[in-house]
Amino acid sequence: MSFNSTDHARNYERSLRKLQNAHHSQCIFRHKPPVDNLRFSFSGDGSLTGSFVCSTEHQSYNGIVHGGIIAAVIDASMAQCCMGHGIVAYTTDLSIRYRNLVRIDMPVLLETRIVEEARGVLFSLECRIMQEGRLHVEAKGRFFKANGGSYPENLAQ
Repeated sequence: MSFNSTDHARNYERSLRKLQNAHHSQCIFRHKPPVDNLRFSFSGDGSLTGSFVCSTEHQSYNGIVHGGIIAAVIDASMAQCCMGHGIVAYTTDLSIRYRNLVRIDMPVLLETRIVEEARGVLFSLECRIMQEGRLHVEAKGRFFKANGGSYPENLAQ
């Protein structure tokens, strides 16, 4: 049986929905997301893409999206990318580089992908946020695979 890119994207979407329902059902991004129009979808290559527009309620300085909103969207995109790949995982670290200001009332595009796996339990991801065709934010994060849905004790210290 041959799979095309659309079939792969659907498989990632099914995995995401299944794991969200089982492990992530009360997440703020599912019930009252900080960005109302945030939409994620998978590409056939397994990368997660998203788009959104922030309004004045999301700003810090006049006309600028608050960095904490951007950080939350990045973290959510990384967790959802993992779930699309059948992985329930917790954020262990997140590094964000704000290269350009993200403006309110303008479309924002993001792409998140898994770039490395270590020992089947630690996943490295990258996210890029673009606005008007320019790179505005780059992020790297690592996620630790859940063991039976519990928080790993070594991360709580």
